[in-house]
Amino acid sequence: MAEYYSAELSQKVKRGMRESRSKGNYTGGFVLFGYRVENKKLVIHEDEAVIVRQMFEDCASGKLVKTIIEELREKGILYRGKPFARNTVYHLLSNEKYAGIYRHGDEVFTNIYPRIVPDNIFSIVASKIANNKYGKHKPNIYYLLRNKMICGYCGKPVNSDSGTSKNGEIKRYYKCSGKRLDKSCPCNPIRKDLIEQIVIDATYEALSSSENITLLAEKIIAAHKKRIDNESILKLLLADFGETEKAINNILSAMEQGIITNSTKERLEHLEGKKVDLLAKIAAEKARTKLLINQDDITKYISTALRKEPRPMVDALIRKVVLYNDKIEIHYNYTNMKDPDGTDDRRDFVFYTCNKTFEIDTHKYDRAPILLTFSIELYA
Repeated sequence: MAEYYSAELSQKVKRGMRESRSKGNYTGGFVLFGYRVENKKLVIHEDEAVIVRQMFEDCASGKLVKTIIEELREKGILYRGKPFARNTVYHLLSNEKYAGIYRHGDEVFTNIYPRIVPDNIFSIVASKIANNKYGKHKPNIYYLLRNKMICGYCGKPVNSDSGTSKNGEIKRYYKCSGKRLDKSCPCNPIRKDLIEQIVIDATYEALSSSENITLLAEKIIAAHKKRIDNESILKLLLADFGETEKAINNILSAMEQGIITNSTKERLEHLEGKKVDLLAKIAAEKARTKLLINQDDITKYISTALRKEPRPMVDALIRKVVLYNDKIEIHYNYTNMKDPDGTDDRRDFVFYTCNKTFEIDTHKYDRAPILLTFSIELYA
C-alpha cells in the first residue's frame, strides 16, 4: 500500500507541475539572473535584464568574454554579490530561457520566461559559442576546417592533431577523434595543408564557372530578401508599438471616466515617450531593410575573394566536409533542403545540386589519387 500511495502521489505531483507550466506559472527552483517571481509568475527584473542584454549585444558584436567580464568589473556590476566568473557568463550567454524558451523533458514552453534577448541576437551568440566549442590546437595556428570535418566511417568529428619529426619539425594533421577512442576506425590522418588546399581548390573550381556564380548570387539575393521580410526585430518593434498604443488608449478611456491621478499622468507621459521612441526605431529598421546587397558585388566577390581570403569564404560557404581515405565529400551551405544526414535545419528547398567526382592531380598534391566528390547544396 505504501508503494502504491507513493507512486500515485508522484503521478499527481507530476501532473500538477505540468499543468502549472502549461499555465505559465513558475514551478520553483533557481531563479535565473534577469528574472524575479511575482504571484507565481516569472517577470523581468529590469535592473538585471539591462546587464543581460548588454552582455549579449557585446558578444554578438565581437567582444571576447574576457573583455565583457573586465568591463562588468570596472563598472562594479556583480552577480549574486560576487564578480562575474567566466563560467557564469558562458552559462548565461548559452541559456535559451533569455529567448523565451524553456524545456522540460521533451516539452517546450514559451509562456514561462518572458523574452529578454531578441531571436537574432541570441542566434548570433549561440553560433559563436558553438563555433568555439572545440577551441584551437594552438593559439597562433588556425585550422581552416575546424568544427566542419567529420569522419566518413564512424561519423565522429575530425579534429586537429600534430606530431614532431626526428629533425624537430612540427607536422600538423587532421585526425578522426573516434580513432583515438576506437582503434578500429580505418580513417587515416591527413596533413593539414593538404586537405585545406584540396578543399579550397575544389570550392574554387565548383564556383568558378560563370553559370554557377550567377546561380549562387541570385539565390543569395533571394535568401537575403526573405530574411529581411521575416526580420524579427521589426516584428518585435511593431508588436511593442501596438501594445503601447493599446495601453495609451486604455489610460485615455480611464481619464474620460474621471479616473485621474498623479500615477495615471506619469504613466501616460511614459507611454507617450516610449511611443515616440518606438516610431523612430521602426523607421530606422525599415530603412535598414531597404539596403539590399547588390548581385554584381556578390558575383565579383565570389569570383576573386576565395583565393585571396579563403577563411571567410570557407566559414560562409562550407557546411561540412566528410573525410574518407579515398575521397572527400564537400557539402556547401545555402539550400533549403534537409541536411544529407537527415536532420532538418529549418530549411525548405534545394535550388541547385551538383554531384561531381574526379581524380585529384597526384603531382600537385604529392599523394596517391584521391576521388573528390562534390555535393554542392546551397542552403538558404
